[in-house]
Amino acid sequence: MKNYKEVVGIDVSKKTIDAYCYHAQVHKEFNNDLTGYKSLIKWGLKATKASAVFYCLENTGYYSLKLALYSHSKKVVYVETNPLKIKRSSGIVK
Repeated sequence: MKNYKEVVGIDVSKKTIDAYCYHAQVHKEFNNDLTGYKSLIKWGLKATKASAVFYCLENTGYYSLKLALYSHSKKVVYVETNPLKIKRSSGIVK
């Protein structure tokens, strides 16, 4: 497996995409459309100053499908994860 310099976590909703770079600790919001996808990928590379970026997004069905298809067509490395698995991975939260 390739070593990635940065991980970008993506929260997908109906109208927006919230992205957070883990190491750079930067957050930005994008529209959930084609221009937003292009901006997201461009921002991920620019904000992290790294060529090896790994994107992790929650699978929200129809809302995340278009982003996944766009990422796949551009050969962007990403993984879709079940939102319940993400929630349970954070441990006990009050």
